[in-house]
Amino acid sequence: MNSEELAKFICELHDCADRYNEAEYQRKYGDIEKAIELHKMNVESKVDYSASYISLAEIYHELNDMENEMRILKKGIAESDDESRVEDMKFKLIKLEKNYMK
Repeated sequence: MNSEELAKFICELHDCADRYNEAEYQRKYGDIEKAIELHKMNVESKVDYSASYISLAEIYHELNDMENEMRILKKGIAESDDESRVEDMKFKLIKLEKNYMK
Protein backbone atom coordinates (compact mmCIF):
# COMPACT_ATOMS: atom_id res chain seq x y z
CA MET A 1 0.00 0.00 0.00
CA ASN A 2 1.53 3.31 -1.03
CA SER A 3 1.22 6.50 1.00
CA GLU A 4 -1.75 7.79 -1.01
CA GLU A 5 -3.66 4.53 -0.54
CA LEU A 6 -2.79 4.53 3.15
CA ALA A 7 -4.04 8.09 3.57
CA LYS A 8 -7.30 7.20 1.81
CA PHE A 9 -7.73 4.11 3.99
CA ILE A 10 -7.15 6.14 7.17
CA CYS A 11 -9.76 8.69 6.07
CA GLU A 12 -12.26 5.92 5.32
CA LEU A 13 -11.56 4.27 8.68
CA HIS A 14 -12.03 7.63 10.43
CA ASP A 15 -15.35 8.11 8.58
CA CYS A 16 -16.48 4.64 9.70
CA ALA A 17 -15.57 5.42 13.30
CA ASP A 18 -17.51 8.69 13.15
CA ARG A 19 -20.55 6.94 11.64
CA TYR A 20 -20.34 4.19 14.25
CA ASN A 21 -20.25 6.69 17.11
CA GLU A 22 -23.13 8.68 15.64
CA ALA A 23 -25.13 5.48 15.07
CA GLU A 24 -24.66 4.40 18.66
CA TYR A 25 -25.68 7.87 19.85
CA GLN A 26 -28.83 7.73 17.70
CA ARG A 27 -29.56 4.22 18.95
CA LYS A 28 -29.20 5.31 22.57
CA TYR A 29 -31.52 8.28 22.10
CA GLY A 30 -34.19 6.46 20.14
CA ASP A 31 -33.61 7.17 16.45
CA ILE A 32 -33.31 3.51 15.48
CA GLU A 33 -33.85 4.15 11.75
CA LYS A 34 -30.93 6.60 11.66
CA ALA A 35 -28.76 4.14 13.61
CA ILE A 36 -29.59 1.38 11.12
CA GLU A 37 -28.82 3.68 8.19
CA LEU A 38 -25.41 4.65 9.59
CA HIS A 39 -24.43 1.09 10.50
CA LYS A 40 -25.49 -0.09 7.03
CA MET A 41 -23.20 2.52 5.50
CA ASN A 42 -20.30 1.05 7.48
CA VAL A 43 -21.22 -2.52 6.58
CA GLU A 44 -21.32 -1.59 2.90
CA SER A 45 -18.03 0.34 3.02
CA LYS A 46 -14.81 -1.19 1.80
CA VAL A 47 -13.28 -0.81 5.28
CA ASP A 48 -13.69 -3.74 7.67
CA TYR A 49 -15.50 -2.06 10.55
CA SER A 50 -16.85 -5.19 12.19
CA ALA A 51 -18.28 -3.39 15.23
CA SER A 52 -21.07 -2.14 12.97
CA TYR A 53 -22.01 -5.71 11.99
CA ILE A 54 -22.46 -6.59 15.64
CA SER A 55 -24.36 -3.41 16.51
CA LEU A 56 -26.62 -3.74 13.49
CA ALA A 57 -27.35 -7.37 14.39
CA GLU A 58 -28.17 -6.28 17.95
CA ILE A 59 -30.59 -3.64 16.66
CA TYR A 60 -32.34 -6.23 14.48
CA HIS A 61 -32.47 -8.52 17.52
CA GLU A 62 -34.12 -5.77 19.58
CA LEU A 63 -36.65 -5.32 16.75
CA ASN A 64 -37.31 -9.09 16.66
CA ASP A 65 -36.17 -9.11 13.02
CA MET A 66 -34.46 -12.50 13.00
CA GLU A 67 -34.07 -12.65 9.21
CA ASN A 68 -32.03 -9.47 9.04
CA GLU A 69 -30.16 -10.34 12.23
CA MET A 70 -29.06 -13.67 10.74
CA ARG A 71 -28.28 -12.08 7.37
CA ILE A 72 -26.02 -9.42 8.88
CA LEU A 73 -24.25 -11.91 11.17
CA LYS A 74 -23.54 -14.20 8.21
CA LYS A 75 -22.29 -11.25 6.16
CA GLY A 76 -20.06 -10.12 9.04
CA ILE A 77 -18.62 -13.60 9.48
CA ALA A 78 -17.86 -13.84 5.76
CA GLU A 79 -16.39 -10.36 5.35
CA SER A 80 -14.64 -9.46 8.60
CA ASP A 81 -10.96 -10.00 9.29
CA ASP A 82 -11.29 -9.36 13.04
CA GLU A 83 -11.09 -12.89 14.44
CA SER A 84 -12.42 -12.06 17.91
CA ARG A 85 -15.45 -10.28 16.44
CA VAL A 86 -15.99 -13.11 13.97
CA GLU A 87 -16.05 -15.56 16.88
CA ASP A 88 -18.55 -13.32 18.67
CA MET A 89 -20.74 -13.21 15.55
CA LYS A 90 -20.53 -17.00 15.13
CA PHE A 91 -21.61 -17.48 18.75
CA LYS A 92 -24.55 -15.09 18.29
CA LEU A 93 -25.55 -16.81 15.05
CA ILE A 94 -25.48 -20.30 16.58
CA LYS A 95 -27.56 -19.09 19.52
CA LEU A 96 -30.01 -17.37 17.17
CA GLU A 97 -30.33 -20.44 14.93
CA LYS A 98 -31.02 -22.64 17.98
CA ASN A 99 -33.78 -20.27 19.13
CA TYR A 100 -35.12 -19.98 15.58
CA MET A 101 -35.46 -23.76 15.33
CA LYS A 102 -37.64 -23.99 18.46
